[in-house]
Amino acid sequence: MRIGLISNLRSQRNRRGIAALKQEIAGRENLLHRELEGIDGLEEALTEFAEAGVEVLAVNGGDGTIQAVASILLNGSPFTAQPPIAVLSGGMTNMIAEDVGRRDKPAKTLGILLGKLDREGWRRDLVERAMVGMELRPGATPVYGTFFGTSSIYRAIIYTRRHIHPMKLESNLAAGLALARLLLGRGGSTEKVLQGEEIGVEFGDGGRDEGRHLLSLVTGMERLILRSRPFWGGGEGALHYTRIAQPAPRLLRNGWKLLYGGADRKLEPAEAYFSRRADEMRFHLKEPFTLDGELFTPDPGVPVVLRGDKRIQFVKL
Repeated sequence: MRIGLISNLRSQRNRRGIAALKQEIAGRENLLHRELEGIDGLEEALTEFAEAGVEVLAVNGGDGTIQAVASILLNGSPFTAQPPIAVLSGGMTNMIAEDVGRRDKPAKTLGILLGKLDREGWRRDLVERAMVGMELRPGATPVYGTFFGTSSIYRAIIYTRRHIHPMKLESNLAAGLALARLLLGRGGSTEKVLQGEEIGVEFGDGGRDEGRHLLSLVTGMERLILRSRPFWGGGEGALHYTRIAQPAPRLLRNGWKLLYGGADRKLEPAEAYFSRRADEMRFHLKEPFTLDGELFTPDPGVPVVLRGDKRIQFVKL
């Protein structure tokens, strides 16, 4: 079996850990490793891997790197047979790894992956996830990611980059600290982060959800930051949709149930907390939003369309 490994060295975590990673790779003639600065050269590297017959693709980077890889694979892949992806937590934000990867350093995770691939039956550990296909304007090439967020999610990313990332904390600790500061009102700019936004959402089955959102999120993953599951409710579809209204009464009291409750969780007041599944959504937005930590601004009057009609297999680690 041939394995292709992409390392995004724009991440300081990857730069610090590259020597340990290379030690893990040493002697593996069936492993092709390409080091990139950001995502420049990514398409060429994937084409090289496809021509070399790579069967498993390991990505050593953050959520933005996974997004870039997924978009290439789902918008005219160079591979005849789509390879499953193994996620190594090599970025500042590693939410995807919470669902299909590990929290360990990339070198350790790579060792675990290689040990798994050396054994028969490893394909039993493949899991499939719907990707969020985002169309910014009619006819535009979709961008594929795993997590779409609006309003306070976008503002929290800005806050975290300014105030938490300079502390050089591990990604999960940084996320937890940012969440705690904001919920407890210790963030300085908390009022601005939590101010909400008027948003309208149309679902493909004709349903609607309109009003002032503290946040809304869409994902095809089953676990998010800190291994939370902030989605519940019914409906059919590949994507989870969750909305918290602004104001959000009893937000702190509902916090644990919101993040870790079961499929039948009850949040009060019910009108402030809403979740369902869907295959397609049209977001009417005026303010910026995020897909896997990358930031986007909507065109005035043009809805952002999300679809869950494309899937990727991951090697569950």
